[in-house]
Amino acid sequence: MPATPPYTPIADIDAKLDIIEHLNQDHIEEVQAIAAYYYPDLAITNPLIIDIYKEGMLISAQVNNKPQELFVDFKLEGDLEEQVLYLAYTAMAEQGRDLTGNKKHYFEVIGKQKLTPNMTRLTLHSETPLPENYAGYAYGMILKVLNKTPLQQTVADKQQITSLTTSIKEQVNKQVKKRGNQAFLWLLKKVSSDRRQKIVKTINKDIRLYTLRSAWKSKKSDFNNQGYMDVFTHGNSAGSLWIETVNLGDIVFSRTETDDKHAHLQEGQTVLIADETAYPALAGILDFWQNDIPPHIVILSQQPLEQDYFDDNEFPVGATIHRIVSPYNQQGLKTLEILKDIESIDGVWGAFESKACKVVRHYLRNERQLTGKQNHIKGYWKATTD
Repeated sequence: MPATPPYTPIADIDAKLDIIEHLNQDHIEEVQAIAAYYYPDLAITNPLIIDIYKEGMLISAQVNNKPQELFVDFKLEGDLEEQVLYLAYTAMAEQGRDLTGNKKHYFEVIGKQKLTPNMTRLTLHSETPLPENYAGYAYGMILKVLNKTPLQQTVADKQQITSLTTSIKEQVNKQVKKRGNQAFLWLLKKVSSDRRQKIVKTINKDIRLYTLRSAWKSKKSDFNNQGYMDVFTHGNSAGSLWIETVNLGDIVFSRTETDDKHAHLQEGQTVLIADETAYPALAGILDFWQNDIPPHIVILSQQPLEQDYFDDNEFPVGATIHRIVSPYNQQGLKTLEILKDIESIDGVWGAFESKACKVVRHYLRNERQLTGKQNHIKGYWKATTD
């Protein structure tokens, strides 16, 4: 049913739109799960969140090939994104699906090298296909080494690992998983918002998203079975400590994987923005560049030597390169200075620190009238202090 006057509007419009755009861009599967679960008698396709109120959210979808608005009530108290994701988790739990988005992928490390003072490249071998369109494709890597084997691992050994993995997956009882999910959701509903966020953070504490820089076929393979994963390290962070322990012949693995959305960059005047954590994604996007109009490219870093990552990269002919070297908490405003001098902007892709992203995203939305479909600015990481 559509939203009616009794529903309370959200006062912070920018915060609401940030969440709507994030969920519609990066959590399409979850939005589909919500619509299907709470309206089980409808044949729903292409659901999108179009508004959020304090009491619930409004979804626009195709129902029997006709547009229809559906309202879903929230089930707990918390911030807006928590509310929506809890609805999604509830729907997925009832369907017996894995709440972790479990898509394990195993890699053998066949190469490791330093590209810049803080960028390490892993060369990985996979027994299952890597994506053809790898631009921005990321894996949620578990910060562990599964086992260490000699570099000359035999084919039989690899097959044994694959067989063991398959066997373990087959032994998981769906009903047990469903009950475990339901118990977990019951707990999340009972605790405070702060406690809830701490629980979720604890679950994901050993997982980091790292981007596949490129992928290719080895001589005897019919699919992309090798690739680069470039990891930006910083201080004593969990990811930095993990990368130090990884050696040739090790098996590393991911729990989740996700692609990136950048079809809006194929035409018009575009702007690309990336800090060190997003260099691999930006480089991948440039590998597949087809837009005849040269882009503006804003490269952010806290240290000048990190920008050497792009020294050998072929930028599109005519591209305007803007280089910003500054502390992360100044990068948002410095990026705005560049954007204000660009006469026309039709589409933007960017990934850097979360607070800086908000500054840029809100400017593009409110001053340049870029909608969510054309304004893909996402926080790749969040600073704990300024």
